Amino acid sequence: MLFFSKIEKSFRAKLVLGSFLVVIVIILINIVFSLYNVLNLLNENLLTEGRTLVNDLSYISEIGILSGDAGFIENAGLNVLTEQDAVFVVVYDKSGNEFFSKIKEGYGPIPSLSEGELKNNRAIVWHASNLGKESIYEFLNPIREIEDNKGKGDIIGYSRIGMSRRGIQEGLKQVIIFHLILASLIILLAWIGLFLVTGRILRTLYAMTNVVHKVLTGNLDSEIEVDSKDEFGVFADVFNQMMRTLKSTLDNYEEEKRSLEIRINARTRELKELTHSLDEQVKEKTKELQSKVRELEIINKVAVGRELKMIELKKEIKTLKDKLNENEKD
Repeated sequence: MLFFSKIEKSFRAKLVLGSFLVVIVIILINIVFSLYNVLNLLNENLLTEGRTLVNDLSYISEIGILSGDAGFIENAGLNVLTEQDAVFVVVYDKSGNEFFSKIKEGYGPIPSLSEGELKNNRAIVWHASNLGKESIYEFLNPIREIEDNKGKGDIIGYSRIGMSRRGIQEGLKQVIIFHLILASLIILLAWIGLFLVTGRILRTLYAMTNVVHKVLTGNLDSEIEVDSKDEFGVFADVFNQMMRTLKSTLDNYEEEKRSLEIRINARTRELKELTHSLDEQVKEKTKELQSKVRELEIINKVAVGRELKMIELKKEIKTLKDKLNENEKD
């Protein structure tokens, strides 16, 4: 579980494992097809060799049967057994009796033929069978007496040989060993190549990540340094160009901000000066109004005093008039 959790967190592990699996699948498919082709080729070679040997044995045995020379047929059979894959040789007369038979040491008895197989007049009949624990191909070819150059005469016997398939098995083993060694080398080289490639990719990604972190902290002067001309190099160039554009935009913004602050401060000072001037004017006007109010108060007091005196004078005049009238009546 810990191994898989590390793979889930590691991009490098995912990439290497995925690529490794793809390489293994490709290698396995190649091995299967190669083994299939090699098996067909070995089978075809063995069948071709068996047909050739049984055909040659039939031609030679024809001379031996017609001449009654068993030694001639024996030499031909022993010559066939010198071939590596040949296991046994049998030559029959036309009645199916063994004229000559020989089997290599270490193999079981030669399997007998049925009457139907001996009556088969087809040229070179073959089939797969077992000789003890050995898997073989059997080839049976009728021996005909050649009457002329245009055709074949009557059957005078049969030649039969057995070809071991051990060579095919050994050939397959060698092919399998070769492919396993080759696959191991390919996997090793692929593993090394993937580590080198992923290492370069990760170094580039780490560099990009570090620059992004610096940008997040406010360092807009950071740039991604990638020398390659691949997709990472294109991305780095675009990113660096974007950061330069962003930095230029922010610098212009800061310059506009400072200019606006200067204008705002100047306007604020002007407003403060205007406010101070208005305050002074208000104070002056207030003082003038207060002075006028005091003057009006004084005038009001004088006017009220005069009114009071006029009222008293009017009362005294009225009193004097009343007294004069009373005197006149007396």
